[in-house]
Amino acid sequence: MTKKPNITKWDADEQPFHPRYHVTHTIGEGAAAKVFRVVDRRDGAERAVKALKSGIRAEPSLVESFEHEYKTLRGLYHPSLPRVYDYGFSREGSRYMVMEYVEGEELDSYLEAHAGDLWLLLYQLNEVLTFIHEHGLLHRDLKPSNILVARTNAYGAGKPLLMLMDFGLSFKRDSERSAAMAGTPEYMAPEMISGRQDLTRAVDYYSMGITLYELLAGVTPFRGSFSEVLNGHVGKAVKFTREKTEY
Repeated sequence: MTKKPNITKWDADEQPFHPRYHVTHTIGEGAAAKVFRVVDRRDGAERAVKALKSGIRAEPSLVESFEHEYKTLRGLYHPSLPRVYDYGFSREGSRYMVMEYVEGEELDSYLEAHAGDLWLLLYQLNEVLTFIHEHGLLHRDLKPSNILVARTNAYGAGKPLLMLMDFGLSFKRDSERSAAMAGTPEYMAPEMISGRQDLTRAVDYYSMGITLYELLAGVTPFRGSFSEVLNGHVGKAVKFTREKTEY
């Protein structure tokens, strides 16, 4: 079943951002940020605004992660990466960034109705990962919910276009920042769990492998408590049992 966003309409007198951006809907919400659909009054284009929640602005690590995502994406140009256009502060003083509006479905939901597109989408995922890796960047939070699929003409009429989202945990390999353990436990590479600092592109390909496993099997290979999942990645062999129809 397709996942539908939680949509909340906004009145004209509730506009939280720069007057240039007219909010029409709230389209998504995570632990630290909300995503809004806006119209750019300057040219009428639809954009997405990702904004930190008001209670998050005093938490330095989350603010740093948000700013890091903006600085990372504004310098990268690729068909499978969302463009970033602007950065500012809301009426409440929270940070926000203005991004390309991507209307699409999360990868797993999309494939439920378009199973035949799996291998094209995997090709696109590998291609965009190669691109960011060549720029010295590791995503570090690759999973189906951070991969959207949109219908565009980029790969031919009616073909899907994969979009890699959420670079809040990305890591620049030549950065002075420490590579602290971060990510979603079910998709986390063993070297990240063990706290290694010399991370390579292998951490993203490991998560890509776990994502493919989940798409084919219907579940991730290691489940249970937080510690059980981490111990599974570090010390257990993967046993594959198919629970879904073949692609």
